[in-house]
Amino acid sequence: SVMDLSADGRTLRAWASPELDQTAFRHALLDVAIPYALSLQGRTVLHATAVALEGSAVAFIGHSGQGKSTLAAAVACRADAMLLADDCLCVADLGGTFVVEPSYPGMRLRPDSLHATFGHYGTADVGASSKQLIAPSVATYSAALATVPLVALVLLDPQNDVCAPQLIRLGRAEAYMAVVRHRLQLDVGEGLHGSLLERFATLVDHVPTFRLRFVPGLARLERTCQILR
Repeated sequence: SVMDLSADGRTLRAWASPELDQTAFRHALLDVAIPYALSLQGRTVLHATAVALEGSAVAFIGHSGQGKSTLAAAVACRADAMLLADDCLCVADLGGTFVVEPSYPGMRLRPDSLHATFGHYGTADVGASSKQLIAPSVATYSAALATVPLVALVLLDPQNDVCAPQLIRLGRAEAYMAVVRHRLQLDVGEGLHGSLLERFATLVDHVPTFRLRFVPGLARLERTCQILR
């Protein structure tokens, strides 16, 4: 596929060959191109997955493969939460109150994660990643339709040497660097603008950020979920 994005992020043209798998094209468009387009429009966009718990949003930030989607799915199944966004999180500042703007309903999970959270392995692969694209059920796993106040950012920190999951409040400087590292932004030659840096600083001043140290692996998933309840 070929995608052409304007410098202001307001025009996106995409072309796909007939041989290209449509699910792979959908992923590239919704989860890669559009998030970067939003960042070019001046939106605050993070590489994060978020769920709503009792009317408040909790966002999991981290690198690819660290388990953001798996953990969010597990929390959703166990706590009757709602999926807000997967991999791309848009955050808006409403006069000092930060809210999550819901994305399209659905998330991508590997078959083993899908089985550990929802009890089945799924059927169709999404591109070469072997992840499954799943849609939330109407009963207990539906997408929110309105903005939700963001009450916590959780930085995933998988460690093999911890005895039990630990949730540690980060100081302002460490929280700020975590948010900056996990932003979604195209490098258009001008680096980070001062206004964007100021938004990140305001975000961590108003929303507590935690480091979640946990042993990776699906066998430990239940213990990790317990510390988040």
